[in-house]
Amino acid sequence: MNSESLAVQNFLSGRAERSGKWKSLLKSDPRRVVRALTLTGFSAESIDGDTPWDAQHILLELEDVSKNAKGEVWKRLVNAGLIGALCDNVVKMGQVGVMHDPSTPRPSKEELQRLQKQLPSPWYYPLAVICSGLDNCATPPGATEMRVAEDLKKHWHSVTERVWSDPSNSLEARATFERSVVAQIVGRVLTAIDPSLIEVLMDKKDRTFAVCMRNWLYSEGHMDCYLNASVLLPFLDQGSPFYTPPSWKPYLERHPMPSAEVLLPRMIEGASRHPEASAKKRNTEQTAAAIVAASAKHLALPETALTILDLSLEVDLVRALVDQAKTAFPALPRAAYKSESLWEGVVRAMRRAALAKKRKEKDYEVIMLVLSWCAKVSKRVQEEGAKTVDKLIYAWTTAGLLDVLEESLDFYVDQTSGGLGLVMILHELIESIPKLSAKTTTALRAQFPRPHLVTQLKQAVGNVDDDPLFYQREIMKIDSGEQSPAAPSGLWKHGALEMVESLTALLGSSGQCARRGCAKPATGPPCHVERCEGTRYCSTACMEGCVCPLRDPSSRLTLNRDWNQHWEVCCDGDYKRIIERNNAILDMNRYGTV
Repeated sequence: MNSESLAVQNFLSGRAERSGKWKSLLKSDPRRVVRALTLTGFSAESIDGDTPWDAQHILLELEDVSKNAKGEVWKRLVNAGLIGALCDNVVKMGQVGVMHDPSTPRPSKEELQRLQKQLPSPWYYPLAVICSGLDNCATPPGATEMRVAEDLKKHWHSVTERVWSDPSNSLEARATFERSVVAQIVGRVLTAIDPSLIEVLMDKKDRTFAVCMRNWLYSEGHMDCYLNASVLLPFLDQGSPFYTPPSWKPYLERHPMPSAEVLLPRMIEGASRHPEASAKKRNTEQTAAAIVAASAKHLALPETALTILDLSLEVDLVRALVDQAKTAFPALPRAAYKSESLWEGVVRAMRRAALAKKRKEKDYEVIMLVLSWCAKVSKRVQEEGAKTVDKLIYAWTTAGLLDVLEESLDFYVDQTSGGLGLVMILHELIESIPKLSAKTTTALRAQFPRPHLVTQLKQAVGNVDDDPLFYQREIMKIDSGEQSPAAPSGLWKHGALEMVESLTALLGSSGQCARRGCAKPATGPPCHVERCEGTRYCSTACMEGCVCPLRDPSSRLTLNRDWNQHWEVCCDGDYKRIIERNNAILDMNRYGTV
């Protein structure tokens, strides 16, 4: 029997005895624990007679001790240098292998490979002990917690370099905890113990951003998505009250961070490498596509996997990445604007918030986040050219953006930024119609008319006959600089109403059936309401018993929602006069973003 087989046999036969020994030594001799954890190589031995085979027993016992990080045993271990020893163990620990009992049949090569994939990464257990100690530590932090933070700062570069250079099995679908542990340690230290860890993260040699970005890229659920996004967002969306803890303020006043644009390449690096060491590095377009695909995948996870808070973080992370990449990594905005799956996920997140049974503050935040981002994108996409604009509008249309804007209107219509955001999106659609491809025009045409949206906007606008020049005066105030576009005003609600009508007219001029979604020629009967101009259908079936409820009130109960709303609009002369009286609002290019 060779020396390695003998060592394996000794390890298996003496497990219970060794575990008991180290359980006692953790309490009585913390320095011996530290010495044993820093041993490397099968033949190494400490002055106490301990070997690297003891490390696994020590780590298992430390897992229990770390759960009582306020206790004396943990404090003595930290003071003896435990954190440095654990970091050293992370760096020096070799590959984890499948241990075969010589008394049993040897497994096949395929079985060994399958088992190897199920093992944790070799650096995971020591990091898990540190993470557990931080999760269970005292707050506000005392001397022990500050010692943990100081020792981590000394060794963090080498820790992240090891994890970055050797992902091992951490990118396997089942390895949620392994993908979360680095972010969890960083987040806990930064928010609860010592924000000066920021100084370590700012060092160009540090790989924290790359590791967290890669782990986010391969995330499969709530924990790994949330924790890795939570580390990246404060550095992308700097100063945001949502992501920057108040405890950072004193430190950042003395030590300002580099801009997000400067930090972005270190994050993008995390998406640029394939998990296989032998694979070629992704090129610029492949890296951008990988980031967009990851975000789309996360947003498509079932509701049981992601909370509304997770969705908010996911949308905000891809929004922040795209915004900051405008000049530093322009391939990313282009890839995001063109991605149908990404916008499908973004719209799904907004719809989930809009249709929540018990609406909460976070639902409102998600709706406003998506609305404001779409408004901003509607301006920025112009710089990418007509083809990208066309792909964006097609993606928005097929994802159901107009549907969810209608469904969630009551959330945002009375907010100035909400009304302005809707106007910017609708304005972009109007401006782009002449340049759209036939495919996109057809898809957009199928989204109109929208009588229910018109009725909602009419109700929000209210009666303007008392002051027929109100909207013209509001436009003049903005033109002269007397009033900000973001100032409280009914202008944007009215503007949205006007633009929906304009879109309906522009897209309905082809002689197509007036029922939304029908592409047949309007060769059938017209609307029965005499004052309704130009509303024709392809057939009686599409008109769906289009009897004006003013003439036959009982018929209203049998009609669909679109017709119920359409007759209110087509019978309303005041609405028509509003549209005819105000058309200057369409010139929105000179106004700022939401």
